[in-house]
Amino acid sequence: MSDFKNRLRNLIKETKKTQKDIAKEMTIASKIEISPQTLSYYANGREPNYDTLIAIAKYFDVSVDYLTGYSDAKKPENTLTIQELGLTDVSIDIIKRLNKITASDPPDLEENSRMFIDIFNDLLESRYFISFLQAIKALTNPNEGDLSWTPWTDGCVNPFDFELMMKQAGWEKVLKESVEGILEDVYRNGR
Repeated sequence: MSDFKNRLRNLIKETKKTQKDIAKEMTIASKIEISPQTLSYYANGREPNYDTLIAIAKYFDVSVDYLTGYSDAKKPENTLTIQELGLTDVSIDIIKRLNKITASDPPDLEENSRMFIDIFNDLLESRYFISFLQAIKALTNPNEGDLSWTPWTDGCVNPFDFELMMKQAGWEKVLKESVEGILEDVYRNGR
């Protein structure tokens, strides 16, 4: 459980609450006495017993596997998606939220939620999407010239054409053209 203390520290920090407040709330919720000092021990490397580990996981709404470092998925329902797609819990939650916009959200979000999902799908399905990602990667990591990470599929710019475009036009232009291509694809799909 070497990841436990680091993950617990991060979870505590994310709550923006004191360890005293967290310990009090956790004790009330779990019926297991957890003092601020005990919580501090855990955050500094002491391993909790099984019942306390479950109480900590429930309090922070994460899985025991996440707390102990066996999974990067904070929420158990995201485990397969993270393993298969490499998305983070935050990314998955954003996508889920787009699909579950409610009346309590601003009116424009509720009215447009289906359109947002359709546009998101069009973006991912666009033949320019890989070029767009490459341009962003190149702009944010200018010293990395390796393009071999890209999973090329039919309809995407191949790596050799992309490198030629990069040399001839520069990344800024490639990014602009990729975004324009994506927008054309979205427009063509009637969104």
